[in-house]
Amino acid sequence: MKAELRRLNADYTCWMRSPILALADRAPSALALAYQTFASRYPDITASDFRVLSSDRLADRGVQVTLLGGLIQIDIRVEQIYVRIRSLCVDQDINFAKDVIVIAHDFAHKLDAASELGEGKLEIGTWTNLGGPALVDRLFEKSAVQQGVLLPNPAIEGVKVLYPPCFRILDTINGWSINVKVDYSVYPDSDVFVFQEYSFLRDGNTRDIEDRLRVVDETTESLGKWLFGET
Repeated sequence: MKAELRRLNADYTCWMRSPILALADRAPSALALAYQTFASRYPDITASDFRVLSSDRLADRGVQVTLLGGLIQIDIRVEQIYVRIRSLCVDQDINFAKDVIVIAHDFAHKLDAASELGEGKLEIGTWTNLGGPALVDRLFEKSAVQQGVLLPNPAIEGVKVLYPPCFRILDTINGWSINVKVDYSVYPDSDVFVFQEYSFLRDGNTRDIEDRLRVVDETTESLGKWLFGET
């Protein structure tokens, strides 16, 4: 079954284990450091993509980065990092989005070397074209008889099909979980909608952003193989 991605939306939130106070009391220098951190990796990023987030509330102060004409928005605040991604459809832009999430965490670490990731949440919605409603019906028929998802990590336990085609995967050893829902797409250029909701525990084994993105990559690849027969 040939699946063609039409659009991807995502919302990522990570709460820091301790506040990054440099974002509150040294905003101009923090803004300059943010630009240097991102531009060192991607020289085409301009200074106009960065602005200070001002607020009367200490927790809401920080730096905002807007990329790809507004399709990616990164808010790095005193207590959390938030990334909003909308309407990406090509691998180059998706890989860029993952990369700038890592860079955002690198920037936070430069501001405060003791900063650590706390609880994290990632929601991903994808709209995919399979080639017609009949193929979506076949997909749902297949998922209705599946008893689990084959993932590369043998330590994963607690896989349970809640109701086809929705299920939850829980990794109690490493401290993360994912809820998956598959439904018909409401957009005319796509057939099926897949929603992935990840949760990462504060004290789990995925405390680095690279570890969390690796979980996302592995589960997304496995879901693609299971749902669409992709290799």
